[in-house]
Amino acid sequence: MTQVVEIPVVVGVTRGLAAPVWQRAALAFVATLATHPIVWFVMPELGLSEPVRYVASEGWAFGAELLIYRALLPGATWGRAAAASGLANAGSFLVGLAAYRVLGA
Repeated sequence: MTQVVEIPVVVGVTRGLAAPVWQRAALAFVATLATHPIVWFVMPELGLSEPVRYVASEGWAFGAELLIYRALLPGATWGRAAAASGLANAGSFLVGLAAYRVLGA
């Protein structure tokens, strides 16, 4: 579900950069793939309260993906990379939260 939400957001936010659509989509896939294991397997083991874990997890994903987009997308400014990472992660978090509320855990 994360990939389905985040890839289109990143592709849309980075429209107009030199990289073709397929490259921006592939980078979004890899960036999410790189951060997802920490969010799902490391953060829950830290003993943090649920709200703190959410903030730490999303902060990690946002920061790491921001750096990936800034470093690997030709022409991406800090602002564009932050928008891509922030909007993508906010979108997938909200969709996940909604799915959890509707479907249960």
